[in-house]
Amino acid sequence: MAETISIWLASHSDDFRRRLVSCLDSNPRIVLQGECSADDESLATRLNAGRPDVLLVDWPARARPGSDVSVLKRLALLAPQVLVLVATPTMGIVAAILRNRLHGYLRFDSSPDECGRAIVRVFEGDVWIPRSRLAESLGDLLREREERRAPGAASHRKSVGRFTTREREVVRLVRQGMTNKEIGHDLGIVEDTVKKHLQHVYDKLGIRRRSLLVLGTGRGRA
Repeated sequence: MAETISIWLASHSDDFRRRLVSCLDSNPRIVLQGECSADDESLATRLNAGRPDVLLVDWPARARPGSDVSVLKRLALLAPQVLVLVATPTMGIVAAILRNRLHGYLRFDSSPDECGRAIVRVFEGDVWIPRSRLAESLGDLLREREERRAPGAASHRKSVGRFTTREREVVRLVRQGMTNKEIGHDLGIVEDTVKKHLQHVYDKLGIRRRSLLVLGTGRGRA
């Protein structure tokens, strides 16, 4: 028999609560341990008394404007897995989730079925973020790390010109998974020329790794 999953809901959204109740009705494996408002000051005390497997909580800026970073750090300590509830999942929110080692997000208008699948998946160790958003956010975080290692990269990127048509073609094929040799064959140029185009792209983006280019990092995206 599948292991029971205990959850705690800390949210201001009555509509989301109703959808969650529908999810519980259809999935007996998930048990609501308790609930409260998102800005309930006793939340930490309640969860320390009996830690749920998964905490579902409003994105903190919704309840405590201007304090989202410190709140996220505290949320990560309250339950083994944390799903944040958002109206619009911006890239900034996704990046903050990853930085603070949370486990994904659900929109306030998520269906009962999606709520159930998300809870089970994060309980099993997955991250509930669409793959495309996950790749882009991971790329941005890697870019930030590169910039911290090379402080002049960001200003250098701003000073360079736009990508040439050929550079854009090379980037497009790199992101399709082609090797330099395959790209050269496709574009009718030698492999060394492909490498030169890629070096120009790296310089303009302020990156040093092909993996960052595949993930689509850099504000001057090709």
